[in-house]
Amino acid sequence: MRRLRFLACLTCLAALSAHPALAAQKSIRQTIASDKNYSSLRALINNAGMAKELSGKTKYTVIAPTNKAFKALGTTSKERLSQDPPYARTVLRYHLLKGSVKAADLLALSGKTIAPLQGEPFPVAIKGAFVFLGTNAKLIKTDVEASNGLIHVSNRVLLPPTE
Repeated sequence: MRRLRFLACLTCLAALSAHPALAAQKSIRQTIASDKNYSSLRALINNAGMAKELSGKTKYTVIAPTNKAFKALGTTSKERLSQDPPYARTVLRYHLLKGSVKAADLLALSGKTIAPLQGEPFPVAIKGAFVFLGTNAKLIKTDVEASNGLIHVSNRVLLPPTE
């Protein structure tokens, strides 16, 4: 009887660990690092010195520009992001929101602003079926779960207003 209970427990544990919602998730940094479409964002995270922060337990929501979004930046901006770590950190923190902010939460903020970790708040707008942040950053994928927050994929890099 003991052996039967033991086998039943093992079966339950195996079933729980196989369930995607219950399986251990990757951190924000690991999720970004594992996708080739975010290699420019991964480089920004490393240059900004924030890999450890985005691997920890603190919950963040990341507005994650794709490689295509980084390519759309002008040469001057791309060079500055790669050569100026304090600026890279400022720009990356402009893409971070405190806590897990779901797409539904952003929908409720339409016509209002949301504050990033660093920099001035930017507007949230709903146009058709899409959420836009700032002046032209469209969210093309939302609510990508990570163990320490959420990722919303953007078609543009958000640059903080210059001081």
